[in-house]
Amino acid sequence: MGILKKIFLLILVLIVCYNLIYVVSTSFGSKEFKLLNFSIFIVSDKLMSPTLNNNDVIIIKECKASDLAAGDVIVSDLNGSMAVSRIAIINSKGYITKGDNNYYFYKDEISINQVKGKMIKKLPGLGMLFYIMQSRITTGIIITVLILYYIRMRNLKKKSMRRMKEKEISL
Repeated sequence: MGILKKIFLLILVLIVCYNLIYVVSTSFGSKEFKLLNFSIFIVSDKLMSPTLNNNDVIIIKECKASDLAAGDVIVSDLNGSMAVSRIAIINSKGYITKGDNNYYFYKDEISINQVKGKMIKKLPGLGMLFYIMQSRITTGIIITVLILYYIRMRNLKKKSMRRMKEKEISL
């Protein structure tokens, strides 16, 4: 099998695995893509610019209160809406946060129960790829390509077997 076929097959397998995990994780009412203690979020605003831009993907890890410090970027659940912000002040009630693109602190304090996790990795601009992979059209195209690939390989195998039989008969 050629190197291009191997790369193509690997990409297809990764996309299918991602789609399966995404469908399963969101089927139970979750608004996030979660795997073990890690979650993936797509930044959809410019409140954390220039650190995080629209369509950046961030990977967060669940954490305890003792793991958080001023300056950490966190994702918090604010009444069902996920918000990315930076911890500015830690006090006895919780965290006072602010976006990097904001001059003022956010007025609502965030409790540890609202914190989904701490950002551990930023993947710039990858959000658009995630949006494309999550669409039903993309899933349909991937399934169609996999079926066509399977049919093609099956036909090649049949052709190969037929040629081997013809060689055996001619000998």
